[in-house]
Amino acid sequence: MNQKWIIPIFVFFLLIISITIYFSTGLQIESAWAKKDSEFIVTPKKVWEISFSEKVDPSYLKEPYIFVTNEHGKQVKILVSRGSGPKSILISPPIEGYQSKMDYTLNINRKFQSIDGKELRRNIKILFTVKETVPVVSSR
Repeated sequence: MNQKWIIPIFVFFLLIISITIYFSTGLQIESAWAKKDSEFIVTPKKVWEISFSEKVDPSYLKEPYIFVTNEHGKQVKILVSRGSGPKSILISPPIEGYQSKMDYTLNINRKFQSIDGKELRRNIKILFTVKETVPVVSSR
């Protein structure tokens, strides 16, 4: 093999390995519904459970890493706690519940970390509208 090809081939393989490592590391959301860019209709007492690919660091279960804003951009008081396992969290509504007929955004900052120090790759925004009753979808 001609030596002029060795360096470009080596660089190519380094690039492939770097891309593979970049996309295989980092904390990821495992909850399928949270990966979609869609809006949700929820009741005023909705508790969100979000699962991650790794065990979450409990010191990040607070602002500015996780917060909810109303349609006017004002933050509302929520409670963030561990979920059913070490890889999940619960986001509980304000004591009085979310205000009906109002839009909210659940925000998870990309700086949110696992116990191994891995961060999310991007900020997460989950849009939801609050209604007193949620429509039932029939499977018929």
